Formats: sequence, C-alpha cells, structure tokens
Amino acid sequence: LPLLQLRERFLTLQEMASGGRVHPMINRIGGLAHPITAPWLTELAILTNDLSTQLPAITEATEVATAPFAGRAVLTRTNAITYGVTGPVGRASGLDLDLRRDENYLAYGDLAELLIVPTSADGDLPARYRMLIEQLPVSINLMTACTEFVLGDGAINVPLPKVVKVPESTSYGQVEGPLGVSGYLLVSIGEKSPWRLKLRTPSLSNVQAMATAVVGLPMSDLGAALMSFFFVVGDIDR
Repeated sequence: LPLLQLRERFLTLQEMASGGRVHPMINRIGGLAHPITAPWLTELAILTNDLSTQLPAITEATEVATAPFAGRAVLTRTNAITYGVTGPVGRASGLDLDLRRDENYLAYGDLAELLIVPTSADGDLPARYRMLIEQLPVSINLMTACTEFVLGDGAINVPLPKVVKVPESTSYGQVEGPLGVSGYLLVSIGEKSPWRLKLRTPSLSNVQAMATAVVGLPMSDLGAALMSFFFVVGDIDR
C-alpha cells in the first residue's frame, strides 16, 4: 500500500507539471512548454525523500517475493545481445550499457558521477527485478541534482516558426528509457510531415527474448516470468 501511494503521488506531480498522467506532453523542440515552478520542485523534494525512506522496505519485499524463482527464466548474455535487449533486463544478463552514461546527451555529462549502472551475471527472474530496484536510488540522486539546474528564472525554450520543416535528411536518435534504449528513425523530404518515422522500443526486444527464457518453465512460474521482462503492450506492435 505505501508503494502504491507513492506511485499515485508521483503521477499527481507529473499531472501538475504536464497536464497528463499517462503521456506527459511537456517537452517541446528546444525546451519545455512552460516553466517548472518552485512549489512543484519543493513537492518533488518531499516525495523523493519519502521514496528514499521506503527503499529498504521495497528492496526487502522484492527480494522475498522473487527468491523462490532463483535460477528460473534465465536469459543468457548471448541471447540478450542477439535480441537487442537493453535496460534492466539486459543488465541482469551482464550487459553494461546505459546511454545516459555512455553518450552523455542532454545534461547527463554533468551528472556522470551519479550514473551508477548496476549489472548482474545471473540473468534470472530475481536479477531482473534487482536491476530495476537498484535504479531507484540512482534516479532519486539524479532528480535531486537536477533540481539545482532548474531553480530560478531563465529561458525554457527557443523561438520556433509555426510550421517546423526538417531539412531533407535521414536521422536516427536514441535515448535511455526506463525499460531500455528507445530509438527514433526519421526520414524527411523537406515537408512539414516526416516521410517516415520508425520507433525502436525496448518492449519489443524484451518480448522477443522472453521466448528463449521461458522454455521448460512450469505453468505455475510463467506469470512471474512474463512480468519480469518489463514490457508495455503498446510498445510491442512496431
């Protein structure tokens, strides 16, 4: 119950900043739609502190719940590479990859000392949850540090024309998302709409790799195994 309450508070805070609980549409080309306020940042600090207080209990509860599945639903490092698995699922199989650290985009270069990337060689169900949980203190530290960057007045975006036309080109960009690498292929022919936009989602890779890890599992373990691959259904159909 305390964890669900924390989740609800985070969603409410997201809604306060962006107007959306599911899709936080606050990002714009060159910045943000509107400023983040000081009261909002104060509430964020309170919330991250409360989450830090709950971390030991969250960690213990996760370990107890996943311990019976030790050695189950193993995804090998080789298969993780074959299917392009990234994020906590990939790190649980020994892949030391985090674009925030490795490519230093946005402000992550200034936060390098906080970007601790846990990995495991186990590749099993408990390892995947462990990698997810071990990202919580990292995220808390990043949010706390970023608060200092956004305090005070200053520009939050850049002037843009009413219609933005991307020059004729083919571009690919990628970022580190909560579940892994999210990539975006954009092909422009110089018009106001892209000629092609293709997304590379971590969910699709996770689901494909799952097929190799659940072979031979008893049906009673299947539900827990599926949940440990951390996917969003809407991200699979690509």
